[in-house]
Amino acid sequence: MRKLKNTGFILYFLFATIIGSKAQDQIAWQINIEPLSPKIGEKATLVFEATLKPLWHIYGTEDGCNGMGPLLTEIKLSQKTGFEVVGKLKSIGFSKHKDESFGCDVVDKSGKARFELPIKIVSKEVNAKGQLDFMVCKDEFGCLPLDHLFNKTFSAQETQTLPSSNSKIVEETKSNVAIIPGSSLDSSTSKRDLKNTKNEVKNSCDLPRKAGWNDIEVVRYLDKTKVNESWGEILWFILGAFLAGLVTVFTPCVFPMLPMTVTFFTKKNKTKGGAIKQALIYGLSIVFIYTAFGVIVGKTFGEEFVNELSVNWVVNLVFFIIFVVFALSFMGMFEITLPNGLVNSVDAQADKGGYLGTFFMAFALVLVSFSCTGPIVGSIIILAANGDWLIPTFTMLSFSIAFALPFTISAMFPSILSKLPKSGGWLNSIKVVLGLLELALSLKFLSQIDQVKDLGILDREVFIVIWIAIFLIIAIYLFGKIKFPHDSEIERISVPRGILGIASLSFAIYLLPGLWGAPLKSFAGIFPPIHTQDFVLGKEGEGEFLCEKPMYGESLHIAHDIKGYFDVRQAICCAKTQNKPLFIDFTGKTCSNCRLMEQKVWSDPRVLKLLKEDFVVLSLYTDYNLIELLEAEKYTSTSGREISTLGKSLQDFQKSKFNELTLPMYSIVGYDVKKSTGEKIVLTELEKTHAYNADVEDYLTFLQNAKANFNQLNK
Repeated sequence: MRKLKNTGFILYFLFATIIGSKAQDQIAWQINIEPLSPKIGEKATLVFEATLKPLWHIYGTEDGCNGMGPLLTEIKLSQKTGFEVVGKLKSIGFSKHKDESFGCDVVDKSGKARFELPIKIVSKEVNAKGQLDFMVCKDEFGCLPLDHLFNKTFSAQETQTLPSSNSKIVEETKSNVAIIPGSSLDSSTSKRDLKNTKNEVKNSCDLPRKAGWNDIEVVRYLDKTKVNESWGEILWFILGAFLAGLVTVFTPCVFPMLPMTVTFFTKKNKTKGGAIKQALIYGLSIVFIYTAFGVIVGKTFGEEFVNELSVNWVVNLVFFIIFVVFALSFMGMFEITLPNGLVNSVDAQADKGGYLGTFFMAFALVLVSFSCTGPIVGSIIILAANGDWLIPTFTMLSFSIAFALPFTISAMFPSILSKLPKSGGWLNSIKVVLGLLELALSLKFLSQIDQVKDLGILDREVFIVIWIAIFLIIAIYLFGKIKFPHDSEIERISVPRGILGIASLSFAIYLLPGLWGAPLKSFAGIFPPIHTQDFVLGKEGEGEFLCEKPMYGESLHIAHDIKGYFDVRQAICCAKTQNKPLFIDFTGKTCSNCRLMEQKVWSDPRVLKLLKEDFVVLSLYTDYNLIELLEAEKYTSTSGREISTLGKSLQDFQKSKFNELTLPMYSIVGYDVKKSTGEKIVLTELEKTHAYNADVEDYLTFLQNAKANFNQLNK
């Protein structure tokens, strides 16, 4: 019997160890004081807020089970300097219900859980140190008891008249300490240790939490600080769009339109000069229609709208479904066509002749070819539309020129058409390959949902495995080993088809090392970030923090294991304490260019060494809205926008202090001792703001110049 009990205990211990480590990752704690700047002699509230992952819940402080129910949330203070506890810890907004497992009434909460401890302020420096004991549960895992250690320091304001009992700052903490057995302040702790602990807390530089950013001022380096995308990057966009336009011409719903175009113009024009003139108008009309669409997208989609659009799970789900539907259509599962009434009405306008008729002929071509051009144009717009009109306009101009070129030349010189290959099975093969590529690209939208919702389903290795499978299927298809609907018999493989098959197979093999953490830098903007991968060969451990444990570190990450922060005031404190410049990285969960910069530029050993050793890195995820601000930190921005989440607050910080919403954006600032006061923090920008630019040498210059300017800041 004893052996059985021991075995059961061992199994429970192993279960608790494995599941406990998993459960710890499902809850994040924030600790603050309300009001944000309490006054000495008045009452305040220590607020403990827990953010739980979906399907997890935590129990409150009320016992409805007479001690026979779940573990209630409790607080144990090992140090309480500058305040007195005047009440019990209470759970706020919890729901009470009958729990079948315990057979009694319990109070619990999922999503956001709030606990309040009433206190009275007795000195200017308020320090609370201790631990929270609590229990988290999930149906598929069960329940486990956990704890959270905390050490927070806040500042109080002096009042004009203070009660004599509170006028003296508490110098000794021993009388106010509720000793936790085994803690650093148990009976074995010496007075010297108490003194050292106290001094360490004083140097933590914990700025009081405030609503909004009025207490922070950023002195800009120059009026025009944005470094626009390099022309090299814009040219890559333009070249990619041009190639996409050429590929689109050879799709089944576009290629057969070439002879129809020639027939239309030869009937309308009796002279060669007239045909050339009409052909030019026809080509320019196609270019105008597509480019106008790009300009409308660039002008209509403001920066804030695009940022919110990119993280909206409904929008991403719609794009995912659209791409999958087009992919299935391309592979022959069904045919997508526009309503006949719309196409016929445009055709009727085209038959009227003249320049207006030529324009409507071009418009008819755009509509009829929609089922093939739609997903490609959509991909270009989604990649290019970042709130700036320049890239969408130039990319659509490039795409439309490539798309219109064959039709314009065919209309000018009808004899060229006889030399083109006839429509047939080869066109359907292109359509199938495009469908499989659309299927691969659709995962990007599903990945963005996974990132912004922290679902942890489509991790990096899962994404890469699916891509490997898709490109293996493309290779096998091109080698003629599998067939899709509407495919014709293949007697022999052509040389171009064989080369494409080899390329697809080679790409699938190239992706394999990514399963073990290879950066695959060229595709960093498409794949989920590497921190989502369960196993990375040679990955470093957690290590020590720069100053103190970063807030939101359970949900947010910095590339290459850089130790940094995600909260503005916490990072400012650390930079001030360590006397280092503050490197502000405006980034996002769904920002593809951010991931490209991290993998192509930050990975350079020279850049990485500077970031790790000479700067305090502050990564601000402006699109992460799962973390809700405390009630006292919520505010209304100058534009009238309600700010209630971390992402919206950081987005407002970028807009109000830098007048930008571009991602990524990098700014390096220094704490200005001469200009800062007790009411205002002044940060001076040390170098021109840097945007997306994959030139490593340019980035190194940016870092080195800022470092040199920082040394001159407070001399």
